Amino acid sequence: MSAGSAIAVLTGDIIGSRKLSAGRLDEVRAALDGAARGIAEWRSGLLLGAPEYFRGDGWQLALAEPALGLRAALAIRAVLRALPGQPDTRVAIGVGLKTALAESLARSTGEAFVRSGHALEAMKRGRYLGVALDFHPPLLPPYVGMIDALVRRWTRRQAEVVQLRLMPDPPTQSAVGEALGERQQTIARIERGARLAVLIEAIETFERLFPGQEA
Repeated sequence: MSAGSAIAVLTGDIIGSRKLSAGRLDEVRAALDGAARGIAEWRSGLLLGAPEYFRGDGWQLALAEPALGLRAALAIRAVLRALPGQPDTRVAIGVGLKTALAESLARSTGEAFVRSGHALEAMKRGRYLGVALDFHPPLLPPYVGMIDALVRRWTRRQAEVVQLRLMPDPPTQSAVGEALGERQQTIARIERGARLAVLIEAIETFERLFPGQEA
């Protein structure tokens, strides 16, 4: 598959949604919308339409650049885990040939949509992250498992920092410190605690699977 002919579809569901009040669920959805708007600013034309919601706790969005699928999925989780109570979401990333999109993602079809949906359904209990491609790099499953384990250990403050530093062209530690009212040294310490350097290395390894599209 050539990178230029593919898209990434992210399908997810909010963890523990049945225990959330209607107002709290609306807050989480609003945060998802905010995360999608932030991702749209990474690249012109990156986000294909608005996020869709279904079944109460389900959601979906599509990206024109599959290489950025993992980075986007983690950015979404970082935004949620920075909220009070640290809500979270499962996310399945499906990559497939680009097809004509309907007016809404819910009515769209194609390889990426099928792979993303199936990956979410097949996700093992206790796992919150999955990836489905048309090729199978042997180290991808353990990479995904490692990334998921790191994300689930984030504190709220770590998630606040990580969501800013996950951008393809991230602000400096000093700029993040100014935005969050912290010293640069504090931001560096928070990043070490979040294992951000390891996470970025894993993300960049994923992005190299799509030549010509690396962030």
